[in-house]
Amino acid sequence: AIKQSLKMRLPVLHTIQNFSTFITNNKADVKLLAHCYQDEQRHSLNKLVGSNKKVVLLIGPEGDFSKQELSLAHQNGFQSVELGNSRLRTETAALVACTILNQILD
Repeated sequence: AIKQSLKMRLPVLHTIQNFSTFITNNKADVKLLAHCYQDEQRHSLNKLVGSNKKVVLLIGPEGDFSKQELSLAHQNGFQSVELGNSRLRTETAALVACTILNQILD
């Protein structure tokens, strides 16, 4: 599908690991976290992502991240983002996020 669509970026999906270990050891240029909390400031993806940057984007599990997980992520350089006005299921949010990132990075 990548060849057919002439897209040369393949998203990397990592194996499951402990949340706090991943958050504290991540070395991406741009670290993002998508969640649904309305009381937290969230940014638009296109304002935070530039071309030629290594981007990591975390999608919340069903029921969303806990407030403690959000706090740990923010302490380690992650910025909160929104994927639009609709609340999305986890698997749909991942596809939407990849599509938005592909458009930005094109």
